[in-house]
Amino acid sequence: MDKDLKMNLQYFAEEQEEPKGEEPKLKYSDDDVNKIVQEKIAKERAKREAEIEEAKKEAKMTADQKREHELEKVTQAKDEALAKLLHRDLVDTARTKFNEANVDLTTDELELVVGADEDTTNQNIEVVKGMVERLSGQVKDELLKGNTPKAPTKNDIQVTAEQFDAMTSQERMNLAKEQPEVFNKITGGI
Repeated sequence: MDKDLKMNLQYFAEEQEEPKGEEPKLKYSDDDVNKIVQEKIAKERAKREAEIEEAKKEAKMTADQKREHELEKVTQAKDEALAKLLHRDLVDTARTKFNEANVDLTTDELELVVGADEDTTNQNIEVVKGMVERLSGQVKDELLKGNTPKAPTKNDIQVTAEQFDAMTSQERMNLAKEQPEVFNKITGGI
């Protein structure tokens, strides 16, 4: 059995354990654990089959073909590493530029901005910075319009005739004192 699979099974087993004297609280059902284990086994099986196929190909190759094949694999790994490094550098550059502009973006938001190359990323940064400035201006304009929302006052409370009939005499007196317009409207100006 794979080392990672054993560690995962041990982790799930430890997660399932609860202190003695308490009802165990299962985080994963048996079906969930079985599904996870089967997925891991299938993944490992596919990986092993790919390795076997690769070994069979290499066995059929001549020494020159093997060197060429190894060179291709190394070149591909190098290209992937360079692409990851470039991406990381572009994310760092974007983060720095946004921080300088006092724009705080999450990692996921930065991923949306980062393009395939430096030029594309810089264009995306400028577009986002422009959008932030425009939205900030719109929000400021709305705030400066002076349309401050008013808190509801006691006068805003509407009382129906049925509600008035259900009130105690003390509540009616309070209504007459606090909202004389509403009281007069309901009682006809008594």
